[in-house]
Amino acid sequence: MPSPWPTSGTWRTSCTGTMTGGTRAGRGRRPWALAGRSARGCSGSSTSRVSSGLDSLGLVKPETYQRFTEHVRSWAVADPDVIGLVAVGSMAERDRSPDEWSDHDFWVVAGAEAVAAIRDDPSWLPDDDRIILVYDETEHGRNVIYDDGHLIEFAVFAHEELEITRANDYRVLVDKADLETRMAAIVRASARHDVDEATIFGRFVGQMVIGLTRYGRGELLSADSMIRKWALENLLTLIGRILPPETDTRLDNLDPRRRFEAAFPVLGERLNDAATLSGAAAVMIDIAEEHLAGVPSNTEAVRATLRNLLARAARAHDPDN
Repeated sequence: MPSPWPTSGTWRTSCTGTMTGGTRAGRGRRPWALAGRSARGCSGSSTSRVSSGLDSLGLVKPETYQRFTEHVRSWAVADPDVIGLVAVGSMAERDRSPDEWSDHDFWVVAGAEAVAAIRDDPSWLPDDDRIILVYDETEHGRNVIYDDGHLIEFAVFAHEELEITRANDYRVLVDKADLETRMAAIVRASARHDVDEATIFGRFVGQMVIGLTRYGRGELLSADSMIRKWALENLLTLIGRILPPETDTRLDNLDPRRRFEAAFPVLGERLNDAATLSGAAAVMIDIAEEHLAGVPSNTEAVRATLRNLLARAARAHDPDN
């Protein structure tokens, strides 16, 4: 089946001029607003729309998702400054296909002299007149949001910087310099456990203590973040390491929250059903007692201290109960 996008030649860029044969003619002309400011709109017509393909519910259609991927791949093939293109996450299409909620998540590997230009002016993306926001996500990464809510997360690395990354699911879409070998090594390194279970459990307990003391003081937003974000992340990490999944779903080893409910539906339901902060803290302590007994530092004294602190904080927060 012929590609709907050229592997060389001209791409539409409505505000920055024409990009021909992979050159970045006009790069830098469009006033992309970084650091949290919305991009200034501009007019322009297009003979072919890539990212504007929604179903009746306003969700991205599968064929539109694939056309977007192919457009970026074709650009990377033709641009002489681009050394490679690596799809990560659901865009890699390893164990699962992208669905209507999936974003585009990829890395561009380029010559050092071209990195900043590619990173800071995403006019090489399709339908750039429909971009409503561009902002810095990391030192190397930019996030782009289209007017239909579609999110693009891309990072641009110089050839010698690639090994600073971590990855699990990936697919090399363009490889001009043996990136496949390097990516395989990065995945192996990312899978290694650099922190032991006792340390992770200690962090869980410490974050629970901090969160509960802030809860007792009435700092609810800070307490919620400490308990239901940071402490929970360490609890889920331990569960993923120690317990076999309840289903065939494979957890994300870089983000313990991803697909947790699919892998552990019973535990996921317990955690999600805790409507209050104190209820969530109690469930987390119970789960640690029931399922993490193999961690040597998970003692009865530790759990009793957490439960007593929870009771004190709850009384201070709501003296009538």
